[in-house]
Amino acid sequence: MDTFMTWLNAQSQPLSVRGFGHCRTPSFLRRLLPLLILPVLASCGESGPTLPAALQIVAGDGQSGTVGQAVAQSLQVRVVDAGGNAIADVTVNWSVTAGGGSLGQSSTVSGADGVASVTWTLGTEVGAQRATAEAGGASTIFSATAAAGPPATVRVTPADAAITALNGTVQMMASLADEFGNPLNGGDFQWASGDEAVVTMAPDGVATGLARGEAEVTATDLTSSLSGSTQVEVTQVPSTVSVSPQDATVAVDGLLGLTAVVADAGGSAIPDAEVGWTSSDESVVTVDGSGVATGVAEGEATVTATAGNATGETEVTVVLTADDFAPVSDTQVEGDLTVGELTVPAGVTLTFTADATITALGDVNIAGSLVGSCVQMAVAGQGAATYSGTFDNSCPQEPEEGGPDMTLVNAGPLTVEGTTFVYAGELDIRNGPPLEPSAAAAEPAGEAPSLSFIANSPTLSPTEPARANGLNACVVAGATFRPSNPAARDGVDGTSGAQSGANARGVRLSCTGDLVMRGGATGTTVEARDGGAGGDAENLDPQTDNASGNGADGGNGGDMTVEADGDITFDGQGGGTTIQLSSGGEGGHGTVLGRDPGGNATADGGEGGDGGNVRVEATGGITVSPGGLTLLVGVGGAGGKAIANAGNGRDAGESAATAGGSATATGGVGGSSVEGRLRASGDVAGVLNINITGGHGGPGGDATAVGGKGGDGNLAFPDGAKGGSMAANGGKGGEARTKGPLGTVIGTSGKGGNIRLVNGRGGMGADRCSIPNTGGNGGRGGDGSGAPGEGGGGDNPGNPGSISVAAATGNGGDGDDGKGPGVGGDGGTDGLAQGFARVDEGPVFQAGVGGEECPEEPPVEAEADPSSMDVPQGVVPPGDYQIAFRDATNAIVGFMIMRALGPTGNAFWALNPPRFGWAAPYGWLILLNTLETLQPGLGLQVLTVCFLNTFPTEEDPAVVESQNSEGETLGTHNVTSEGGCTEITPAEGVSQLRIRGRPSGFSDARFRARFLRGG
Repeated sequence: MDTFMTWLNAQSQPLSVRGFGHCRTPSFLRRLLPLLILPVLASCGESGPTLPAALQIVAGDGQSGTVGQAVAQSLQVRVVDAGGNAIADVTVNWSVTAGGGSLGQSSTVSGADGVASVTWTLGTEVGAQRATAEAGGASTIFSATAAAGPPATVRVTPADAAITALNGTVQMMASLADEFGNPLNGGDFQWASGDEAVVTMAPDGVATGLARGEAEVTATDLTSSLSGSTQVEVTQVPSTVSVSPQDATVAVDGLLGLTAVVADAGGSAIPDAEVGWTSSDESVVTVDGSGVATGVAEGEATVTATAGNATGETEVTVVLTADDFAPVSDTQVEGDLTVGELTVPAGVTLTFTADATITALGDVNIAGSLVGSCVQMAVAGQGAATYSGTFDNSCPQEPEEGGPDMTLVNAGPLTVEGTTFVYAGELDIRNGPPLEPSAAAAEPAGEAPSLSFIANSPTLSPTEPARANGLNACVVAGATFRPSNPAARDGVDGTSGAQSGANARGVRLSCTGDLVMRGGATGTTVEARDGGAGGDAENLDPQTDNASGNGADGGNGGDMTVEADGDITFDGQGGGTTIQLSSGGEGGHGTVLGRDPGGNATADGGEGGDGGNVRVEATGGITVSPGGLTLLVGVGGAGGKAIANAGNGRDAGESAATAGGSATATGGVGGSSVEGRLRASGDVAGVLNINITGGHGGPGGDATAVGGKGGDGNLAFPDGAKGGSMAANGGKGGEARTKGPLGTVIGTSGKGGNIRLVNGRGGMGADRCSIPNTGGNGGRGGDGSGAPGEGGGGDNPGNPGSISVAAATGNGGDGDDGKGPGVGGDGGTDGLAQGFARVDEGPVFQAGVGGEECPEEPPVEAEADPSSMDVPQGVVPPGDYQIAFRDATNAIVGFMIMRALGPTGNAFWALNPPRFGWAAPYGWLILLNTLETLQPGLGLQVLTVCFLNTFPTEEDPAVVESQNSEGETLGTHNVTSEGGCTEITPAEGVSQLRIRGRPSGFSDARFRARFLRGG
């Protein structure tokens, strides 16, 4: 052994065990340390420490717990030597090796029993987790299973979902997760959309897009009340492009107007889609950016319209000639036609049975009628055009997506005289392409929006000439342009939300030469369609205590465009031209009835639409002769009204009364009038000859807030509850923006919306005189706040709205009567804006009145009823009997014990009149302390004893003795006359009355009692 130790020391390195002294061991033997500990220690002396041979798991392995939480049992290991003996004072190092949790300490020291321990907090990931203990080369592993925690969030997927077509859908999913995002099973989800005019939600989570925009979609777990949301965006991505006419024909050097209808995947049109046009062979056909094709040479080419990734095309054939078309009797047009000259004589009707385009390679002369029921009508002429008949493609009712268009395009001179146009969609009459956007630019920078009259405008310039057939003049005389329906489609009504009214489509009259407009024989009238009214939201049966209803916005009026690539002249002949501009649609109303008890109600009116715009522009000059032009400017749509009726609080029953619900109402903003344009690159003459009227801003919507009444108290819960608060804000009036020739605003901005507050009264206290007890206090009145709408701003501002407050609004409830009356509740806070016209219809926001002391009630008179004894009429055995006292209505007031004295046969009773009899000298004993009354608060005031058939005298009186409970006489009352009575008022210490007759013979008596409430 000595030899071995000498060799061992020669290899020396310090032994890595704390407190091992001067012993050293070679590094290659460290793994053999458990086998060498005993020999080495023996060579180093008995005081050297023992090295750990193993770590034994004592507790904490194999546990299950919740993510992010400490496991129930701490981790414990025992440090043992090779013989299995515990080793104290050994450092055990702890570490987490899987799962990402944490330990209470990185190292602990074993105790006298060799045990070291540490706490373990699991990581945030579900599944297996591990921790390791290590000491002196020995180690062991603890495992645990982490389960997800309780529900903390709701995850809605897909995040930021997109619907790319109207009426398109996307399946939304909702799931529960704990606070660390670990998914959980289960969940009963209710779906809701923040804007049902944009997105609606089905119970199964399917979202349907109704209009372009964004809406927040929320899923609420009905069990945990947790909710989560995401945004759903509704767009219209072009999916199809339909080009019309199909297989069209055009003459060499002729023009052909092509139309592209872009639709999304659901088939809904995209009216503002950008469309690019190309020709497959520009040596045959060219096409400009607005879709006007020009025949270059005889042949065929494909014209393609592109919107996004979607394309549509049509084949265009360029020909030299085609047959003329001149029907002499009524004829139907069932599809596209290509003709030479088109002539419809007076008295002949050409009926379009479907969407169709007639392409005329020559002139067009329509003196008869072109009609079609809600179909798209187009006439494309390559030469001059004269219209003197009737055009009508009206619809029986306004279509949801707007009516079909009417397009009349030709390449030569244009004459419109005595013609009536009744259009369903957009009306476009021109003899060439419309002015390019650069020629109809916006106002110069810094110029305020208005109906502007600008000469020598730098934003307008003549277009390049050189079209085949020339760019010829246009004449409009005695024509009527009017929409088939006065307004665009109204929005659809809803419950909590509604759909907006449609924006109206307009009228374009465009000339590629000089344009003259005059009254002719009948005057020329051009009318635009008004915007559709917003849908109403009427939520009268809410499914939640926080009910809401939002009226939708009204649509904007249709625009009016008169433009010429040349001069424009408004001639006063025949009354000149009257342009009736459109008005904005009225905002939808919001009406909400909060459910009882105490449901809140929030109502909003929709915004009114703006009036339709007007644009009169010429690349040359503009001349207005006296009486030549009248502009009847439309008005902004009225803001929608808002009426919020909160639910009343519950009256006290088995629990206290509850407060009334709060009501919040906000009127819609009124729409503004036109920001028109009248510009010319040349001179503008006769501006002062223009007659302009109208142009008012729409009034703001009124707002009415009806706060819920607080519940009334009852005997058990006497106090009334608080009334609901009321907040009303009127809509701001729309701005009048139309300026006349002198630069002054002609209209008046809209009046602000009025507001009205109603109810919000505190509950009434309870009358508790019947107990009696303190009367109930009245509840506090509801608070009022809000302001009327401001009048529309601008140069001619509108008046602000007014305030009206219904009688008793916000008043505290009255206290009621009691023994100590209740006090009235405080009035609510009057937080209404100051400085506006205001009418209070009575005292408002006042404290309630207090109650009164309970009035003294008349005594209750009652008589003892001998028949109530449980013995038959006649002889009464001695003993105690419960006697009923009945009032005048024969109702029992109370009971008292009477004791029949003396031997059997001594006492008796009889009726008519009811009386108690006895033989002298015994009588009856009335036990006053046994009196029980049936009505709360009744007490005995006087007991009257009247003697019958007794014949008492002063010398021989009938006697009533007042006694205490021991039978000692405290007072004597004598009756000395037949039928006489004595009244005994119970005194302190008196608990019974002894009734005696005369010393000899029989006696009869009646007993009457007077009871007082509170006695």
